Amino acid sequence: MIAAILLGSAAAALAPAIVSRTQRVQTMRAELQSVLAQCRQRYAGARTAADTAEADAWYPSTRRERRPADPACVAYRKHDMLR
Repeated sequence: MIAAILLGSAAAALAPAIVSRTQRVQTMRAELQSVLAQCRQRYAGARTAADTAEADAWYPSTRRERRPADPACVAYRKHDMLR
């Protein structure tokens, strides 16, 4: 009985952390899909090496402002994430 009470209280204490982590992961996954789609669109329109270089230097955005740690499209292309 004591073990059941301890397990129940531990589950109740951990449930909010698990749910919030799951929501953050889903948000990050959706943002990454958006960024990859933006980069794919830039590369799809590239016809010359200069166009590709311009797409490489472009920073996709998921918000209104660019954060310092957000990479340019070239980082996703180099890691073969744009397939």
